[in-house]
Amino acid sequence: MRQKLSADHVIVAVSLGVLKHTSAKVFQPQLPSYKQIAIKALGFGTVNKIFVRFPSRWWPDEIKGFNLLWTSLDRESQEYEKRNLAWAKDVFGFFVVDNMPDVLCGWIVGSSARQMEKETDQTVQDVSYELLNRFFGKKFNIPRPTAILRSKWYSYPYTRGSYSFRSVDSYNVNASATQLSQPVANKQGKQVLFFAGEATHPYFYSTVHGAVETGLREADRIASIYSLEEKPSEVKSVVVVGAGIAGLAACKTLIEQGITDIILLEAQDHAGGRIMSVPIGDGEGGWAELGKYLYVDGEEIAQKVVHEVEGVVGDILEECEKFCSDSEDSAPLSVGHYLCEQFQKYLDECRDPPQLYQTKMDLFDWHNR
Repeated sequence: MRQKLSADHVIVAVSLGVLKHTSAKVFQPQLPSYKQIAIKALGFGTVNKIFVRFPSRWWPDEIKGFNLLWTSLDRESQEYEKRNLAWAKDVFGFFVVDNMPDVLCGWIVGSSARQMEKETDQTVQDVSYELLNRFFGKKFNIPRPTAILRSKWYSYPYTRGSYSFRSVDSYNVNASATQLSQPVANKQGKQVLFFAGEATHPYFYSTVHGAVETGLREADRIASIYSLEEKPSEVKSVVVVGAGIAGLAACKTLIEQGITDIILLEAQDHAGGRIMSVPIGDGEGGWAELGKYLYVDGEEIAQKVVHEVEGVVGDILEECEKFCSDSEDSAPLSVGHYLCEQFQKYLDECRDPPQLYQTKMDLFDWHNR
């Protein structure tokens, strides 16, 4: 049974993914066209974790994780595609988890992360073991996992993804986080509908502190509407939709500003939104650290080469920022095309021996994916 709520203001603090899936249906009247364009054009990606538990720790203490570096032959192979497991090639690493000595955390992003969510737990567990054994089985005696726990941020109806990013489309149509965050006024010109969440932050999108700042921002914005001359006895009511960190920050700030008539709505059975700790067995989650880059045979790639390629890729991506202000004719087909083109120029200038050339290409492929 639906309940009707009345309030002076509403702060919408749901994820951009949820807005993409529901905004056309839930807002009456429809949102302004500029805001609809921003919702559609801003990117909202998927990043998933796969926690894999083993009967015992099989890697040395000094190893903080494993990056999976696919060679050209690996990429050309269709063995995973034939089994409808093409997503497995985009699991890019497994890393140790603090305070969980027998657990590794795998990472997967993008469309492959969404595809992984459709698989059974057993399939994901088997593929995780297969990947680790394929790359590191010659150097380590890897036991079969005893359990897995994975995120499914895209499938989850209250998130529909992990966090936002600035897509090429958003630049093409001049859509921005600022437009997404602009309040909507009623017919009398009074601002009544507000938007918070990491996707509405112009600089710190995709971060927790960015989400917190947007909650503070919208609460302050509501408080600033009312001048000091108003009667202290006049009560203003606010409905906050979404008890993620942005919604919680907004509620806290509103109370500090003297606005205490607040209703906080949350569809899940817990607060925190996309900040969520879930135990696997008797363990707790933790931070993952970057690990070494290894070939399938366990040979380590020189850190100097790793850092050199990382720096070149970073410099090329920074160059892409100039296309935001240049004319449309001067912009490349995509960031990916420009990245590949410029990295190839770098390789041509280096004139490395074949083995080093291929190593840099494999490292670049990892960054590109």
